[in-house]
Amino acid sequence: MTTKKFLSLILTGALALTLSAPVQAEKLQTIEDSGISSKEKSRLINDYYNSLPKAKGEYKSRVRPIIVEGAMNTETEKLVRALKNPVVYRDLNYLFISGTYKNYPVVIVRTEQGMSNSAASTALAIKKFNPVAVINQGTSGGYKES
Repeated sequence: MTTKKFLSLILTGALALTLSAPVQAEKLQTIEDSGISSKEKSRLINDYYNSLPKAKGEYKSRVRPIIVEGAMNTETEKLVRALKNPVVYRDLNYLFISGTYKNYPVVIVRTEQGMSNSAASTALAIKKFNPVAVINQGTSGGYKES
């Protein structure tokens, strides 16, 4: 398989994960649009993350994962809920949740806000998980409601 074809396949898979995760997550009764404050939503998402099984030992997979990053709970929660068999890794201040999506290994990284956090968590993720691709999604605060 050529490199170009391989990267196309990986990016198509990552795009499908990003686009279809909200649909999958809705089936899992997310707390989206529940009429509660964003602070309360974030607390509930943290409670959900804390309820996930903790990893024992180092990450092991025969297939190199795709890493999808988001700075805040609102950018990662639906993606995490779309994973099968999620497992939590923590390193320094960062949260890494590995699992599979359509039988492909994926690691969702909550980078926290800011370029320094994004750079640090990405470097840790690359070292820890040896990914085939890293996709960073979010608005970096650039979204303004009309």
